[in-house]
Amino acid sequence: MTEKKEYKVRDIGRSQELEIKLLDEEGNPMANVSYTLVFKGGTELKGTTDENGVGKHKDAPEEEFDIILQSEREVA
Repeated sequence: MTEKKEYKVRDIGRSQELEIKLLDEEGNPMANVSYTLVFKGGTELKGTTDENGVGKHKDAPEEEFDIILQSEREVA
């Protein structure tokens, strides 16, 4: 299955909020999916998408990151 991922970063005062949105190959939100964000500097943030496929993190590093879905990690 191919997932589509959207990312937004918002300046919320003195910190950044990172918002991700996971969509399936048909463009439907991927609700209640556990994931890990792995940042270039080594920081890992874990989360679960809401009913709209959205996950939010405050104070996320301003670095590139990879996203690993829980199902992918279990296989690896």
